Amino acid sequence: MPTYWDMQTSTTYMNAYEELQTIEGLRPANVYSVNANYLFLQKYMFSLFYERTNDYFTMDMYQAKDRLALVYRTQNWDYYQSFGMSANIPFNIGEWLSSQVNATVVNDRNRCDNFWDIPFDRKKWACMLAMQNHFSVGSNLGFDLDAMYRSSMISGISDTKPVFTVNVGAQWNFLKDKASLSLNCADLFDTMRMKVRNRYAGQHIDLNMGQYSRTVSVKFVYRFGGSISKEKKEVDSSRFGR
Repeated sequence: MPTYWDMQTSTTYMNAYEELQTIEGLRPANVYSVNANYLFLQKYMFSLFYERTNDYFTMDMYQAKDRLALVYRTQNWDYYQSFGMSANIPFNIGEWLSSQVNATVVNDRNRCDNFWDIPFDRKKWACMLAMQNHFSVGSNLGFDLDAMYRSSMISGISDTKPVFTVNVGAQWNFLKDKASLSLNCADLFDTMRMKVRNRYAGQHIDLNMGQYSRTVSVKFVYRFGGSISKEKKEVDSSRFGR
């Protein structure tokens, strides 16, 4: 559902080149989806999915042809559609490695017949791969290594470039499991940065999100005392004649 302010007509000038427009007549989106899942050997999950969003709305960029301006506007497309399949495969090696692999293949279609003066109807296949690994060293020390890759995808008249990320972590339990110390680093190589490229119908836009995406955290937990048992009360069944 679009917000109230998105449905009003206004123009906000962000600087001498960029401006934000809102227009009347923005319609709510209608989403239709279906999923089919198959669990093999009570372990491996395979899925088929389809989703169609009529009157899909999002903010797009457009370079004006009659003046030097980059316009951001939220408006409805005819529809957004995607279908594909995914597989989730867990596996273990002894007691020291526990892993899970997830692979997804998807076909996206974006269509808008009333997008400024450049209507579009675009399709693209894309894939996403993810893997989580947990390494156990004895009963008190463990390491995590996760990785994700996503291929190029489309968003209206724009293309997002491929991205990948690697996350690492370690946890040490000590003092008879009363204390734990963990260290985690998300996006180890600082590669999870969105880059958008537009070369459609005379539009020429490169958008590079230049902010750092790597984060490092340290956490210490100590558990005081033991568990507190709660007294269990019997259910009053006298009103049932018992």
